[in-house]
Amino acid sequence: MGVEVIMSAGSQQTGDTADAAGQPLLEVSGLKKHFPVNSGLFASITFDRDADGFPITRDDSSVKAVDGVDFALEAGKTLGVVGESGCGKSTLARTILGLEEPTAGEIRFDGRPKDEIPEAEFRKRSQMVFQDPQSSLNGRRRVGHIIEDPLEGAGWEKARRRERALELLEQVGLKREYYNRYPHEFSGGQRQRINLARALSISPDLIVCDEPVSGLDVSIQAQILNLMTDLQAEYGLTYLVISHDLSVVRYIADRVAVMYLGEFVEVAPTDRLFTHQYHPYARALLSAVPNPDPDMPGVSSQLSGAVPSASNPPRGCRFHTRCPSFIIPDGFTAEAYDGYDRLRSDVSERSLDPEVNDVSSALETYVPELASVAGDRRAALESAVSEALDGEWDRAERTLESEQSPCQAEAPSLETAGDPAHEAACHLSFETPSDADSGSTEDGRR
Repeated sequence: MGVEVIMSAGSQQTGDTADAAGQPLLEVSGLKKHFPVNSGLFASITFDRDADGFPITRDDSSVKAVDGVDFALEAGKTLGVVGESGCGKSTLARTILGLEEPTAGEIRFDGRPKDEIPEAEFRKRSQMVFQDPQSSLNGRRRVGHIIEDPLEGAGWEKARRRERALELLEQVGLKREYYNRYPHEFSGGQRQRINLARALSISPDLIVCDEPVSGLDVSIQAQILNLMTDLQAEYGLTYLVISHDLSVVRYIADRVAVMYLGEFVEVAPTDRLFTHQYHPYARALLSAVPNPDPDMPGVSSQLSGAVPSASNPPRGCRFHTRCPSFIIPDGFTAEAYDGYDRLRSDVSERSLDPEVNDVSSALETYVPELASVAGDRRAALESAVSEALDGEWDRAERTLESEQSPCQAEAPSLETAGDPAHEAACHLSFETPSDADSGSTEDGRR
């Protein structure tokens, strides 16, 4: 279900916001946040009795929730970050605000490194609206006092705090007499208005919204989004909006970043992203949006399979295990390349199929479609199998790696795609937007 577009967020900018626009308020470069799989010294120790040498090792594997994100957010603008659950959106938001300590990378706020900005100053200039309006409000406290919390931290006097809270209640569409009520006395939409009032209390420059309308009725979603755009116009706010709902970001965002498994795979102005998707993942997300027109075809998702583990992401392009446009190298059919991929995986793990006794049986087991493989590719497979059978695993692995798809060989970086403001991270060609629009693929891809 989508949100009705009542007005364009970008058209509501005030003069002050327009003057500020063009200057990045928030800049993120190479940001990473990894969580250790095993926390604590003893939990990370493993014992391998079959290991050569010392049998005790330390497991330092980690969940790569955010793994190298770059973007710049202009003052007075809104960046929407979209993607499936578990792709790292919320961790990105929490890391930017300092609720999580970054593993690597740099965050700059208003031209200064964030770690050089006094915490009190950064807290005053940045606030967060959390996903669940129920759990993010203390049920034992009156809403007026909740709204006043940031002001109390900033040293405001009690009478001044109260008056500010009363003003904010009115600005977010609630009555002043609600000041002494408790959160459980309000609906979900009203609680989210209280969250917005608390975020606005100290007049921040940046507000990070993590799923701000998730779980609300569509009509209430529209009210909250309209309120957010009105407040942006009035105060010149800068928003970073995290959402899995594409209709939400289409309404409120100036630019959209599509996130997959800890990385941005496509970034573009909102209008352009919804008409030109160059990355297959972005295209699949758009194709899965329900169409309210009964005469139009229904939802047809192009994705299959589960999202890979963030602790062991796929090599090369992280989306290649689910990509409908996976590039098959010249000389292979799709079926033959699947066999090659199984062989490469087993060689990497130093263990061939138990039924393999010689080169001939290995090729028959892994690539029964060998006759369809080009001569030079076939020779490489034969050489790799022979090397593996002789115990030369490293050499066999290098031989097979030379034959692999570019989707597996190298992780693509964000590059300009058809427009200077549009970037995508994909090995597919960006020269034919018509292919991106239609979702068509060329021969030689699966």
